[in-house]
Amino acid sequence: MDNGTSPEAPVKTPDPHAAQDLQKVVDLLARLAPAEAEQYRRQISKKFGIRLGALDAMVRQQRNEQAEAAAGNQILPPDPEPWAEPVDGAELLDSIRETFKRHVILPENGDVALALWSVGTYCFDEFRIWPRLLITSPEKRCGKTSLLEALAAVTKRSLPSSNISAAAMFRVIDKLQPTLLIDEADCFLDSSEELAAIVNSGHSRTAAFVLKCDGDSHDVKRFTTWASMAICMIGLPKKTTITDRSIVIQLRRKLANESVERLPVDLVESCEKIRRQAQRWANDFQEKLGAVDPVLPDSSNDRSLDNWRPLFAIAETAGGDWPGLARQSFGALNASDSDDAPGSLLLNDIRQIFETIDRDRIFSRDLLDLLIENEESPWATWHRGKPISARALCRQLTPYGVRSHGTIRVGGHTSKGYLLSSFQDAFRRYLPEKTVPPPSTPIPNVTPSQVNEDGASSQYLSVTQKINVTDRKPLQPNNGGRCDIVTDKTGREGGENVFRGLTAEILDCVEKLPKPTIADLVRSIYQDKNDPAETRKCFVKIRDRVGELVSEGRIVHQGTGYKLVSGPLNLTKTK
Repeated sequence: MDNGTSPEAPVKTPDPHAAQDLQKVVDLLARLAPAEAEQYRRQISKKFGIRLGALDAMVRQQRNEQAEAAAGNQILPPDPEPWAEPVDGAELLDSIRETFKRHVILPENGDVALALWSVGTYCFDEFRIWPRLLITSPEKRCGKTSLLEALAAVTKRSLPSSNISAAAMFRVIDKLQPTLLIDEADCFLDSSEELAAIVNSGHSRTAAFVLKCDGDSHDVKRFTTWASMAICMIGLPKKTTITDRSIVIQLRRKLANESVERLPVDLVESCEKIRRQAQRWANDFQEKLGAVDPVLPDSSNDRSLDNWRPLFAIAETAGGDWPGLARQSFGALNASDSDDAPGSLLLNDIRQIFETIDRDRIFSRDLLDLLIENEESPWATWHRGKPISARALCRQLTPYGVRSHGTIRVGGHTSKGYLLSSFQDAFRRYLPEKTVPPPSTPIPNVTPSQVNEDGASSQYLSVTQKINVTDRKPLQPNNGGRCDIVTDKTGREGGENVFRGLTAEILDCVEKLPKPTIADLVRSIYQDKNDPAETRKCFVKIRDRVGELVSEGRIVHQGTGYKLVSGPLNLTKTK
């Protein structure tokens, strides 16, 4: 800093009508010690016709910017001097790949993606989209920090940090354009909406800006967020948009028979050649990289292809085996890729429910019950440990164009519910295509046969008086007479599947239960048919009784239903 400037200099030269000269005066004042600047404040305020408070604010802002610039020069390593000779891109990528493999246990082909992304930190300005690098593991001690240190040794302008605020992020990117290497992100990223928004904004070059009020005068200023960024954390971000904009490297803990070399103390120094060669290669091929239209693999995930497009361009430009290696890496790292956004997960679970109940409509209350019973999905603890509500379900489905159909009829009962047809467009657009096996050969419904060893009697019972259901003939074996299994209501082969699952729709449940129990079951349910609360309680008892019978070995779960092992059974009789 030049503190030897003559104190009179700021006052002698300014032109009251030139804003540019005022800025020079402010810059000179900011470089002076506060006690020295104090004696010139009033003179400058009078000459430029500016209030003292406004002048002081400008000087403070200028001092902050000067301090940030000075700090930036210290926290970033100097840009590498380009290698003197032309560099073979394939050999450069090979050496970077080997550096990662030597020091970290990586997923299959993860070293390929890391090498391509590292070279990209020297030339990402040539691309429309530049992905974040998301490094994650299920637990600690899986090598995340080691990988981050290796990245710091081979990437351009690496700036490691174990914590960062939203304000610090957009400011440091705007001023220094570093390769941000953020560790321990699980401790702070999910709790900051603003930080997540800034991370997301830098994915696309055209949208990589944030508008912020800056300085004491709160002037609006545009900051760029366009920079390379690697994020390390345990688990995946709750903000799934970050995962969607990232190439994900999922690390795992080292096995006893796996070994890697410890990171050397002088890793940064030993990788200087790599950094210099990467800078030379990027300088030589930057124009070509911007024009490359790489051949992309087949994938239904457009966002994933967007993330990988610049990596494919780097691989094709480098040549050698790298175009093929890049495609292999894409396939390996995206093999288990699924859209785990809550909306897509909800749609997938609802599709499975419709396939299970084999019907084109469902009451809202029953859809909620079946979602909550799915232990592998978050619906049972959706809101602060409480199950998802009907209103929350509606909010999740509305963006996909799915709404409740209003009142629907299932059997002889009506209630608010959903139709399968309302979901079909969303299923096609947001879920992977599902191959549905052709239905088995239909066979007519049959009257259940019975073993008449000691004789069995039966009686006719009207299942219901007011709903559109045919009368059935439930059998009541006498003297231990046994009934065999009957076909289910679909009339397909495989009648041993007596029912595919209990739901709160009465007729559906009745038709799928072992037939010897229909009489007792219908009496117990339909005597309370006008009381929904009592009807639901009855089904809870039936569900619990089914669990008891499974534990007793009387019925067994088989495929999508239950098989009767021995009978007769009384599902409505509890212990």
